[in-house]
Amino acid sequence: LDFKFLSFYWLFFSSDYLCEPDANVYDIEFTKFKIRDLDTDQILFEIAKPENEELEIDDLNLEKFDDEGSARFVRYQFTPAFLLLKHVGAT
Repeated sequence: LDFKFLSFYWLFFSSDYLCEPDANVYDIEFTKFKIRDLDTDQILFEIAKPENEELEIDDLNLEKFDDEGSARFVRYQFTPAFLLLKHVGAT
């Protein structure tokens, strides 16, 4: 695999993927996300927004974010073995 090509491909086709937060006129909110190997049903990555009762006052302080959109991003760090998986699913 040519990782430089894949990086270019991803940047080219995803450069305008995200919309501005105020463009979410239907107030759509993603609260849970999971990536798994469909052949083994192994969960590779899972993240969920905490329930309101789990939040503490400090968690609501948005000043700790560099910008107001930073909470919209998730950074994935998979090993090269991830690229060998045949069937990957997301829910």
